[in-house]
Amino acid sequence: MINALDIKKSVIDKVKTKYEYPFRSNEVIEDYSKPSFFLWVKPIHSELKTINLTKKSYRVSMELEGIKDTNALLEVLSGLYLLFSLNLRIKNRVITIHSTSGEIEGDLLEFSFDLDFNEATPREIPEHEIARELIFNRKDDIDG
Repeated sequence: MINALDIKKSVIDKVKTKYEYPFRSNEVIEDYSKPSFFLWVKPIHSELKTINLTKKSYRVSMELEGIKDTNALLEVLSGLYLLFSLNLRIKNRVITIHSTSGEIEGDLLEFSFDLDFNEATPREIPEHEIARELIFNRKDDIDG
């Protein structure tokens, strides 16, 4: 099963292939080195489609703070669009990315995208006694 922490780890790993800026905890308010990334993964929707299948949606949002040069921010934004243009590998799955958006305000870059995927619904299967004998009736035995 994929959860928010799995998504967060995959996003960080993918961003680190291109950028060396550190990721900071969302609780950090002051006294952190800049530039730095901040990352949020929020569950948006979970819907039981069948007894065996659940559809899940997540919103991934990140901010890069601390770069004063607008051209440098535009380059990072362009790079994030390329990194997250199609899909994201999470554990042993590849999830399609939807609704990518980004903007720059001052020295703050904001980037987000959505993930929608189906997963097997976790459920306990009750244990039953193993059948020791099977009895089959043939059609001609029933008709007499």
